[in-house]
Amino acid sequence: SGSQRGRAIARHLHLIANHQVRNAGSWAGNLEMARSHPDFPSDLLLLLIASDAQITVQYGKDDTKTKTITAGDYVAISRENFAPFVVSCEVDISGPAGFLHTHKVMGRHVNAHAFVNAAFNFKVDQQGTIVATKMAIGGIQNGPFASERAISAMENKPLNNQ
Repeated sequence: SGSQRGRAIARHLHLIANHQVRNAGSWAGNLEMARSHPDFPSDLLLLLIASDAQITVQYGKDDTKTKTITAGDYVAISRENFAPFVVSCEVDISGPAGFLHTHKVMGRHVNAHAFVNAAFNFKVDQQGTIVATKMAIGGIQNGPFASERAISAMENKPLNNQ
């Protein structure tokens, strides 16, 4: 439900860096680090991919053109093409019925890069059956990874299936 998604997002955001870094840095800077350095283990990127975030960027010589894209599309923009200017990010915390979960394995509780991290977003129908899955896993390869086989295996299964 919407409140579950909001709580999951807030819990994960709290695990990113520490208060000083979050006060000095920005979410757009975190995404740009992930775009320009594919080996950067961005927790935020995985969260935004799984939660279907929409990012509006400004581009073009006159900087008047805007385009709304997914977080995955943002980091896929070639570093040679242009440096997009991030205008905004929208995350629907109410979202459709489902369940959002993130996981981070790190050396310390806060202020540590993840060894492996993941975000999962399951959309379910009224019977609790998974109808769509978004998955983003970090620390496996440069950039986010999604196992299409795992996603296919989960579809049409009950969310509470052990």
